[in-house]
Amino acid sequence: MILRFLFLWCLRTISAQEYSSNQILRIKHEPTHFISASRTVRPGQVYAVSVTVFKSTLSVRASVQREGVELASAQQDCRPRVPETLLLRIPPTSLPGSYRLRVEGGIQGVLGGSAFHNESELLYSQRSMTIFIQTNQPIYRQGQRIRFRAIPVTTDLRAFSEAVDVFILDPRGTVMRRWLSRQTNLGAVSLQYQLSKQPMFGNWTIKVVAQGQVEEKTIYVEEYYQTPFEVNVTLPAFVLENERHIRCSITANYTSGAPVTGNLTLKARLEPLYPQFRQYGQVPETKHFINYFEGRMDLDLPMSELRRLRSQVDHSRLSVWVEVGERFLNQVEIGFAQSLLYKSDLRLVFLGANPQVFKPSMPFKCYVSISFHDGSPLPSWRLNDQKLEFLTRVKFAGGGEQELEPRFEQMSPIQFGVWEITVDLLSVFGSLAALNDVQSMLLEAKYTDETGERARTSLLVYSSTPLLTATCRLSPAREMPR
Repeated sequence: MILRFLFLWCLRTISAQEYSSNQILRIKHEPTHFISASRTVRPGQVYAVSVTVFKSTLSVRASVQREGVELASAQQDCRPRVPETLLLRIPPTSLPGSYRLRVEGGIQGVLGGSAFHNESELLYSQRSMTIFIQTNQPIYRQGQRIRFRAIPVTTDLRAFSEAVDVFILDPRGTVMRRWLSRQTNLGAVSLQYQLSKQPMFGNWTIKVVAQGQVEEKTIYVEEYYQTPFEVNVTLPAFVLENERHIRCSITANYTSGAPVTGNLTLKARLEPLYPQFRQYGQVPETKHFINYFEGRMDLDLPMSELRRLRSQVDHSRLSVWVEVGERFLNQVEIGFAQSLLYKSDLRLVFLGANPQVFKPSMPFKCYVSISFHDGSPLPSWRLNDQKLEFLTRVKFAGGGEQELEPRFEQMSPIQFGVWEITVDLLSVFGSLAALNDVQSMLLEAKYTDETGERARTSLLVYSSTPLLTATCRLSPAREMPR
């Protein structure tokens, strides 16, 4: 009897209270229209309002107001569940202020009336376009001509069709010249300005104003006078360690092309290509002095003299400074050049990053490439019937190491000078359990060509082991948290 009473009471409660309230809420919150528009309004742009009604056909009117004054409006008849877009053209002369969007829906017919009306606040943005300012060079000197152009582009990536104002200002902010109401002709405004012989040096500004939007670009004007002659130093891009001399070509000419007569001082310095430590103090260097120099000279730097500067010549950078003193003008100009020293002319590398990551249970594929140090490919006769010696050393988590048997790989028939190598540890060890302790692999490749030149490289590969999960024991709190 008690169970039957509770059941009947629940049925009565649902039918009398909850069901009626749910029905009222459903009727109350049933949507009648959906309106979406941008919150930002810009001058001279088309403002779009998307309207969708869900019941009967309504006449929808949208307007944009500023300080209570209507600036643009549009009206459209909207059918049920058919999206319509109302386009409002914002005047290009609109000013900052309080903007609001008002949308009204009216019922058509004899018994017409207002179905809904909504108002929302809008944000005004003066930036209605993007203005690109380009110059022919970033730095100018006295007497040069500044050539520049301004390209205004609207938000829909179209050319701006109205006039723009252009100003050029010196470092003090003084307007040196202005161009008012320059027509873009649906493109760019190209202008130029001639610097005087003694302008104010520093940062100059090019300012472009369009529809109240201002865009600026800074250029630098500095004092510079061309030297009467120039010194050019030429070195090979890279030099082998077994060379006896390094040829250094020096040329000094006037701006007219005539050779310079004077004396010459050469300084050479040898530094590591990849320094591991910062070097303090004076770097050792070698000097050569030529008392009489006449425009051009070829000097041979002995390799034995460079070895005195640094014991490890391989992977070094050779820097050469040449100072030429002109006899009549008593002026000194400096030329500079650099070259790289290697033990061999071959460059063998693993393609990609170093180190890399691999999964021990899956085959690991890598590529080895060979070329000259400047990146140029080797001739075919130096790669005929040549094999690449490949060594693999596996390191385990416990500290142990195991070296696999050497392999000789053949060059790829598709890509000349590239070897495709696959390392499969699962086929070597035979079980997945043996791969759980693999921590890393050290891959080493060696190559010898027809002339006896050798090159080698290595790659370190780490194992992507899963993260260890730690278990935490939770103890009940003695006090309640405050």
